[in-house]
Amino acid sequence: SNDELLEYLKQSPDENPDPMLPMNSQFADFDELIKHMKPIFEDKVYKRTLRKGVGDLVTQDTSVSYHCQAFFDGHMEPFDSSVLRGKPFLSRLNYDLIVPGLLAGLITMRQFERAEFLVRPEMGYGSIGCPPRIPANATILYKVEILKIFSEGSLANYEAMTLEERQRLTPEQILKVCDEERNSGNSYYNAKKFKEAAFRYRKAIQVLEPFVYNNQLKSEDVIGVLLKLYSNAANVYNKIEKPKVAINFCDRVLKLDPNNVKAFYHKAVAKRILGDTESARDLLLKAKKLSPENEDIVKEMKKLEQRMQMDDESERQLFTRMAACFRSKN
Repeated sequence: SNDELLEYLKQSPDENPDPMLPMNSQFADFDELIKHMKPIFEDKVYKRTLRKGVGDLVTQDTSVSYHCQAFFDGHMEPFDSSVLRGKPFLSRLNYDLIVPGLLAGLITMRQFERAEFLVRPEMGYGSIGCPPRIPANATILYKVEILKIFSEGSLANYEAMTLEERQRLTPEQILKVCDEERNSGNSYYNAKKFKEAAFRYRKAIQVLEPFVYNNQLKSEDVIGVLLKLYSNAANVYNKIEKPKVAINFCDRVLKLDPNNVKAFYHKAVAKRILGDTESARDLLLKAKKLSPENEDIVKEMKKLEQRMQMDDESERQLFTRMAACFRSKN
């Protein structure tokens, strides 16, 4: 899977194409560095690959999540760094303003690739620069890592759109975006990366929910995807011990579908986690009545019985200790 591949690549050391040149190229003189790079745009943009990527090349009609650090010649500290900010760039290449030389470099890269680009002023900030931050005629070294390439229908691409562009999307396009994000959340869930799954489900809900409640999208397919998102979110928030959030999503399901078995089930799990065993039992009985052969419901009822027995035993022991304490005082 992509997740496993990413973990592998993170653990893989960067390749050093030239052992005579240090990996930390910001320590190298740019005139020396350029001798170890390949031109990719005339004599104005040069590239050195540190780690090969996988899959297709970045194209200008995609959105890309990437880390980027920018250095001036002779400076060890970057003047701009998404790594130091702890937040990667998310750029829609055919829309966002990107330094031309950096853009020329990005479209030579693949997912998970790491590379360096030396950009001459003609493809950078020109003869004027951008005072006071960027001096005139500055050659810049960019260190780039591609984290994720998003396809045309993905949620990241949707988020990069203007309001006018979003309003032109068809219901089918919006539904496709959200369902893709739900499937992405399912992949994280199956890998037991529950927090990442929760994030994916919530992002899709935030996009789809307003369209439903503003009566812009009301088809059965749309409602069905939203119900799945709510239910999946409830499940995963129980997994990460946030039962109150799970209950909130269950209630959203039941508002649209009052007899939804999964909503009763996930809400019962949340109530058990919170210690409200009576409510949990009532919810499980409703779920079992609707789906008598459901194995998950049967298993949860056994867990609930064990919890109630433990609570009864703890309460009995507490009363025993209180009675003993009372007798000793008298």
